[in-house]
Amino acid sequence: MTNNEWLYALTWTIAVFCFLVAWWLLSSRFGRSLRAIRDSELAAAASGVNRAAYKVAAFGVSAAFAGVAGSLLAINIAYVSPDTFPIQLSLYLLVGAVVGFFGSIWGALLGALLIQFLPDIVGLIPHVNTKQAGPTTLFFGLVLVVLMLLLPLVLRVGTAIANRGYPRAQ
Repeated sequence: MTNNEWLYALTWTIAVFCFLVAWWLLSSRFGRSLRAIRDSELAAAASGVNRAAYKVAAFGVSAAFAGVAGSLLAINIAYVSPDTFPIQLSLYLLVGAVVGFFGSIWGALLGALLIQFLPDIVGLIPHVNTKQAGPTTLFFGLVLVVLMLLLPLVLRVGTAIANRGYPRAQ
């Protein structure tokens, strides 16, 4: 195996493992408690969920996933500096998080795919130079604006569909 093939296999193996761990965590008592805290902290506390402990645990789990991702990046580029992370990356990650709906593991996967492949899709447009940050950043900004305009509508329609047939509380 070449170095790139080895790194590719290692990254996919670790990614699948981390995805399965995240899926397992979200479907366990830990995940249910986190969803309860997200939905209503007061109701979660009334149900006996230790909010502080679960928030610290969630921070630790997310730090572990970020550490794994950072170590894979360091293996790939062999040198990490502040210049490795341009400011546009923050916008890209924000768009990926918005696409992920801040709580869905499948949405997070879709957001990651968008971050990875939107620059390639923008590159298919004739006379657009994706070597510069401008066109790609513009499209990420457009995706963010469209999502911010459409998400409230999607949530209202989804709530209306979910509540159809049930009487409203007065």
